[in-house]
Amino acid sequence: MEKIPGLDLNVDIVMKGAKKMEKVKLTQEQVVALQRFSNDSAVIKRAVHGFDSPHHKCLEKLTLDELCRVLYTPNSYEVIPQYKVGDWVNYDNGMVSNPRYITNLISEVDDHYVYFDEIKCMPIKQIRHATPEEIQEEKKRRFWDKLGRDVDEYRVDDFIVDTEGDYGFIASKVDSEEYATIDYIDSDFQLDKTYVKSLRLVVPVEQRLDK
Repeated sequence: MEKIPGLDLNVDIVMKGAKKMEKVKLTQEQVVALQRFSNDSAVIKRAVHGFDSPHHKCLEKLTLDELCRVLYTPNSYEVIPQYKVGDWVNYDNGMVSNPRYITNLISEVDDHYVYFDEIKCMPIKQIRHATPEEIQEEKKRRFWDKLGRDVDEYRVDDFIVDTEGDYGFIASKVDSEEYATIDYIDSDFQLDKTYVKSLRLVVPVEQRLDK
């Protein structure tokens, strides 16, 4: 194998020595960066002179030896999954979508796409990990959706608990432009009022066994 110009080592030697080494671990970002080059020699030349493109900067974390092994030695590397099954991710579902930005749970992953339960997939390049707030919001939406209700759609006679740990039953709900309040009968059988956001549903009226 010919010596690569500007590189003070023989790739053939690296290949033979690499057989006894552990596999190089690549991130998904590094895999994509390598795919942007037209050929392997271009990668090595750029490694010698420096990766100047922001798309290639992630390759600076690899040594020259590791790059040569990845490019010229079969089965010399493994890809560290950036996303895995069970991860919550967020993506732009398009301007006509309502809501536009979707938080979803990954059910399957391959080298280029992630898949969701509802037979939908997104390119890995177009997703990001969801924030804790986005995850909590989506879990809440799914909870209410299973009941066939909108988020925080409390109904009369729902069994609830408030932030003070007091249990009761919904008496009525009052919506306004600024906030929504709930009239409920507390554990002392007194009519009380509180904000919807301070409540948690324990048993929806449809599932109460005493009704």
